[in-house]
Amino acid sequence: MSIPALNTNDVMDTIAALDVDRLSEGDFQVRLVRNEIKKVRKHAPAIAYMLDGILSARLNDYPTAKSHHERSVALAPSDKTILWNYSASMTTLAHYEEASRIVQRLVELGHAGPQHLESLIWLSLTSLDTEALSYNVELVQKSGFEPSQMIESPELAHSLLTILNFTSDFPNVAPDLKRIYMHVQNVLESKSSIVMGVYAEEDDFYHQRVLHIGYLVEAEQSDKIIALNDLLLEKISADEAIEHWDIVIPSFVLTKPDGETQGLVVYASNA
Repeated sequence: MSIPALNTNDVMDTIAALDVDRLSEGDFQVRLVRNEIKKVRKHAPAIAYMLDGILSARLNDYPTAKSHHERSVALAPSDKTILWNYSASMTTLAHYEEASRIVQRLVELGHAGPQHLESLIWLSLTSLDTEALSYNVELVQKSGFEPSQMIESPELAHSLLTILNFTSDFPNVAPDLKRIYMHVQNVLESKSSIVMGVYAEEDDFYHQRVLHIGYLVEAEQSDKIIALNDLLLEKISADEAIEHWDIVIPSFVLTKPDGETQGLVVYASNA
């Protein structure tokens, strides 16, 4: 693959086009892109570190991606595009809680449009952090929006209300949700999978209220989803710190490639 002198957008397009399932850091195509990023570093170091972070995230290298993005943010702590793309990399790596905190910072700096606000709600819902979710709903309202105005997905809006209502009635469930998300994130990371959507539904089981949380994961075959759920069940069953395992039921659910997504954070050249 021959890469001419590229501008930032072209580098991002090149990174997006890489067949990362077949590549690693030492491969020729990756080294070519790294060399082009070095050229960017001469005149825009913050952007270059951002690009390095995006490339490392595409290669599923969380520690290196995080390190590059942190260096980028250190050089340009208020840059909207740099913060947004940092969040996109954390989303790519299934670190939704980190991604949520980064978008939260972006919103607190006053860089909030409907896309950022919807993603903020989606990320905090995905990470099952009810304290952050309540805080972020307030952030949305302070930005001049109501959640119902900027959440395009009816399923996402319904899930938001379901979790907030359930945890309001059962406040002791909040620590369990955090631990459940920890296991969800570990399973996703171990299987190089990401969430395309999340839903929450309340049910009644023998006069006991039960919260079902479904994570939509893209897969061609159901075997992948079965493996994810088996591993998740194993981790949750072994976690004695989860007290309300009988009323909070998480699971992974199959969604076909190119299916509908919710507030997924995607890379932007100008967020």
